[in-house]
Amino acid sequence: GDKLQGIKAIARQSSLAFQLLLACELASRGVLVAVDVVKADESTATATASSLLTNIRDIAGRVSIDDVSSGNYPAPMMAYLNAAAGMAAAACASSLDRLADELEGASFDNPSFLLDRLSTLFLPIGGTSSELWNEATKRCIDVKDARFYSLLRWAADCASFSSDDSKQVSRGIIEKLRRLKREMNSISYSSYFYGAEHFAKDQPQLWKRCLDVALSMNEDDGIFPDHVHGPKLSKSSI
Repeated sequence: GDKLQGIKAIARQSSLAFQLLLACELASRGVLVAVDVVKADESTATATASSLLTNIRDIAGRVSIDDVSSGNYPAPMMAYLNAAAGMAAAACASSLDRLADELEGASFDNPSFLLDRLSTLFLPIGGTSSELWNEATKRCIDVKDARFYSLLRWAADCASFSSDDSKQVSRGIIEKLRRLKREMNSISYSSYFYGAEHFAKDQPQLWKRCLDVALSMNEDDGIFPDHVHGPKLSKSSI
């Protein structure tokens, strides 16, 4: 009914935001991948996922463009790139929060439909995309690219939602959505902070976005973020 259609719409928004986050991370490594935000249907999402996974597999381990000593990228461009990553992660977190609220205490006559929608919250990992995901993940492990590895693992977490066959939405599903929301907020915070600290110290907009996310995390968890792992997250933590 209307509730399932609403959930489907939220799931599509979450997937689009996550794909934009991956595209931002690829851009920070010098690779541009287009994400169609207008024609965001299922076939387009699958094609985009395949393109993103192929590029991640091919460039995992490459340092960020601002790490390359020979590069001379304008500070405003780098600030905008980090801001875009922060906004994509924040949009994803917001969708996950809305979805968790919608599912809290809900029950459905057809739980399998719900699980199908949840499995594509981040990326539609199935068929060809599944093989590409395995290849990209293996490459990240081989070259110790922790940031891409983490993003891919979260996508797999979404693809592995399960049900106990009851019509009631399980507590495990709600808790997983809340955890993924916290992960996305952490990425958003660190992207804003990194962009502001390194490329836009005199721009209050980025600092305000960083503070807004930090306050939201504090409201949810009772603590402020105590570390920043932005685009330069250590590749040695796998």
